[in-house]
Amino acid sequence: MSWPIPSKGARRSPIAVRSATSEGVARRLLDSFLRPVLRWAAWSAPRAPLRGARVLVSLAFAGCLVTDVKEYEPDPNEPPFIVYPATGTSPPLDEVYELDLDETSITEVVFSVEIYDRNVDQPLRLRRVVDRPPVGDFLFLELPVPATGERIRTATFRIPLSELTADDGERQCHSVEAFVSSSFGAGVDPERPGDLAGVGWSVLTYQGVQSIPLPLRCGEP
Repeated sequence: MSWPIPSKGARRSPIAVRSATSEGVARRLLDSFLRPVLRWAAWSAPRAPLRGARVLVSLAFAGCLVTDVKEYEPDPNEPPFIVYPATGTSPPLDEVYELDLDETSITEVVFSVEIYDRNVDQPLRLRRVVDRPPVGDFLFLELPVPATGERIRTATFRIPLSELTADDGERQCHSVEAFVSSSFGAGVDPERPGDLAGVGWSVLTYQGVQSIPLPLRCGEP
């Protein structure tokens, strides 16, 4: 079977005319749009080899842009550090703190520490312990350390002198410890491993002149 070939004077189908016109318009638009872009990409290639490719890729996918939303994890909980007892408000760390009951009128001993913590908006807890045994249960007092928005904050606690002296005024040496964490478990153990800072003092109380040499720390002869 053969198809008739239209003569020169035959009229073309309206559909064929529209199709040919559309293809021509599309070709002219594509040519007029891509030619400057390709010319610019070729010009910029020696200066930035990837710039032209980036432009073409961006144009090719401009109608199908997918944005990935990355979820950021909160800052990790970093452990606090005890920098050093606040100046002038706490017994020294590197020597035994002596209290002659005949020479003092204080009723409590004030301890103060400076805590460094990068989690500036995180409240902390402080547990202080007097004469903590090597094993077994012991008593402690827990105090809040509010967040201040600063990396260094000060925590202060007081121990009544009655907890550090004997009724008969006998010489006594006591260890005082302070532990800081964002959350405690049992005793002075933190709920999160490593989330703990601690510091300790030695406090010696006595009455009158002492002929026995001072210990380096409580628990030592």
